[in-house]
Amino acid sequence: RSTYTGPVATNQPGDRPRAARKMHIVLRQERHKCFVKRRRLLRAATPLRSLHELHVETGIAMPMIFKLALHLQRWHKMRLVLPLNDETLFCVHPDASLSLSSVAARDFAAAFAPRPPLSYARALALFSSPQRFGELLRAQQLPARKLVQVTLFLWRRQLLQQLQTCIYCISSPPQPVGDDDQAQVRWRLFQQIRPMLYGEHAVEEISWLEGIDRTVLNELLHEYAAHVVCTVTPALSYPFVTTQ
Repeated sequence: RSTYTGPVATNQPGDRPRAARKMHIVLRQERHKCFVKRRRLLRAATPLRSLHELHVETGIAMPMIFKLALHLQRWHKMRLVLPLNDETLFCVHPDASLSLSSVAARDFAAAFAPRPPLSYARALALFSSPQRFGELLRAQQLPARKLVQVTLFLWRRQLLQQLQTCIYCISSPPQPVGDDDQAQVRWRLFQQIRPMLYGEHAVEEISWLEGIDRTVLNELLHEYAAHVVCTVTPALSYPFVTTQ
């Protein structure tokens, strides 16, 4: 005979409601935590910050940043883009309305009332041909802060199209000979990134994934210009955030 005297599983009518209430409380607490993080992310999100910078700013773990960003994009509360910096390449979107009587033109005038820094037509003309944002900043007499505001307005309304530079490796550079240590370092770095040089990865993505400073990457590609081809295409979605 069994002599076990411990607790016995029962199926009393009150057990299931009690377990259900406990589960409901746990789920409600988790939803609240997620809501707080989501609100914190939305408040901190800007086209000037990458996801890593949002992680530092909000204290939210990177896996949760990715999960929340994808969730918000799915529900059209956020758009994932490459962050705005000196290397960002823009041109006027093919579907942008050029009419001065369009809704976009009226919204532009209202957003920068009573004295817009420049007209709607002039703002679009700045991006009539692809140009790096840093070059545009240095070429314009418009204050940098105003130019950033104008650019973000046009970008958020999809009047501008962000472009990305992808790289194809068309030949293998020979390993340098001799005692030139810098040449050896450059060659090894090129071999490191070569698996990503098949036209599917933007320069920004290569820089981020490989942990290479953008300036260093630009110098490396310039050094091996005879072995690569650069193509410019409309940017796809990447893990960087802007709120709508």
